[in-house]
Amino acid sequence: MAPEKGDDLARRLGLMALGLVAIKAEEITDALVKEGKLSEAEGEKLAKKLEQALERMSRENKAQVESAVKKFLSKNRPATAKELRAIDLRLKRLEKKLSRR
Repeated sequence: MAPEKGDDLARRLGLMALGLVAIKAEEITDALVKEGKLSEAEGEKLAKKLEQALERMSRENKAQVESAVKKFLSKNRPATAKELRAIDLRLKRLEKKLSRR
């Protein structure tokens, strides 16, 4: 069975969030090493522990994130490209009418 659009969006959002957290964790670890608060070995060890924690959190929270995104999307359906084009066309017509006055 192919994933629904909401499932795919939930997966992508989850991956994006994890990627951002991983990048920030790496930046913090690098800064601590540069400041001399951690040795390079300690920094690498901390980065590995953070990565493992993120993976564990990802597994544990995946269902919760997907459920929340599905719930949000069911209540807040994004506009389609066709709908946006129709709104844009209508707006242009209204602007044209207003400029004639």
